[in-house]
Amino acid sequence: MKYINSVTLFLLSVIFSFTSCEMKNELSGSLTPNESKEKGSLKLELSSAQEWGETKAESVDINEFPVEIRSVSTNEIVFSYETYSAMKEESPIQLSPGEYIVKAYKGTYLEASREPYYEGTTNFSIATGKRTEVKTVCKLKYFKVDFNLTSDFLSTFKDDYSITVTNGAGVIIFNKDEQTPAYFKVGADAKSFNITVKVTNKETNLNIQKSYVINKSEDIDNGFIASGDFFNITLDKVLGGGTPGVDTETGITIGVTVDLTMNETGEVIEIPVDNINGGNSGGGDEGGGDQPGSAPVITMVQNTYNLKLSDTTSPTVQVSISAPNGIKNLIVEIGSDNAGFMGTLAGFGLADPFDIANPGNLLPILSNSLESGGGIGLIDANDPILGKTSYLFDVTSFMSLLKLYGVSQNTFKITVSDGTNPQVKDTLYVNVIN
Repeated sequence: MKYINSVTLFLLSVIFSFTSCEMKNELSGSLTPNESKEKGSLKLELSSAQEWGETKAESVDINEFPVEIRSVSTNEIVFSYETYSAMKEESPIQLSPGEYIVKAYKGTYLEASREPYYEGTTNFSIATGKRTEVKTVCKLKYFKVDFNLTSDFLSTFKDDYSITVTNGAGVIIFNKDEQTPAYFKVGADAKSFNITVKVTNKETNLNIQKSYVINKSEDIDNGFIASGDFFNITLDKVLGGGTPGVDTETGITIGVTVDLTMNETGEVIEIPVDNINGGNSGGGDEGGGDQPGSAPVITMVQNTYNLKLSDTTSPTVQVSISAPNGIKNLIVEIGSDNAGFMGTLAGFGLADPFDIANPGNLLPILSNSLESGGGIGLIDANDPILGKTSYLFDVTSFMSLLKLYGVSQNTFKITVSDGTNPQVKDTLYVNVIN
């Protein structure tokens, strides 16, 4: 019995000693016997900050986030895992001594997207014979925009409405078929973003188009938009009185209110009306004065479209133009490798570049509809472009004309001038394919 007790006590002491060593290593950051003494190791704890307004069911699964570890000295990726879950199976990760940065993310980081993008990064050091424990929080890198349409808005305006949102680099368009929230990259020192709303009054069939600059309040983060900010915009029908952008027969226009949900606290704050700079994007605005530096910006959802001849519908094709000093010239040059199409343009007098901000004798051709046979319907004769601070160049209806001529490669070269800054140019490509 004494012999058995002695053996038992001996075994217990060995187990206790080994366990104590393990606990000591965990507490001190030292490696366990299973880890290389010539290296150090990383133990990563990953978490995500949930979007405000998300439900638990909508929240992201942190275990699905890809993870990469990069050497600071060489900028090379030394470990990469398709998921955090896969990384945990190999944890702790053994690394040579040095400086590293770990990055976990979910999604694709674009200027504008319908999908959120989360990212978390942490710099850390690895020392020989030591374990480094790192905690990284993945946060939404975008600011978020969504719209609510009141029952008055929906009962007053047709369902052909379009809402264009831009941060100056990316564009997202909302309509009856596309109502998923939009996400935008936060620009350097960004304090605002632009929206353009285009509607048709059901009663009068008249178009109303208004543009707004949404500014964050100066008393919040010094007015700078932050990653995670959520702008919830409500559009309503209001009586416009004498303001620009009003249906002249009914006095009806578009009303806008904005609630901002703070990225850190979840507090909801209504943006003051003074921070919503709205006006008629169809003239009337005097612009921001001739201030050099406020250069025009041309923004496209995408710059290349492929139209299939077999498709019965055409995509929405729009170009957003911002010119804080007011548009002085908006020159369009249409080119095509299809001789028949170019012959038609020549017949309309549009084979050479033309200025839609100063259409002159071309106004009937540019404004009459394709259905009437008297024009191409690129602009609205009752909505002058000259002097606008923003304009949505919509060529969607033009797509059906291109398809009539069969397979072709077409370009729309756009040049914007505000009379103060250098001209800004961009090209829209439209290919008609089988």
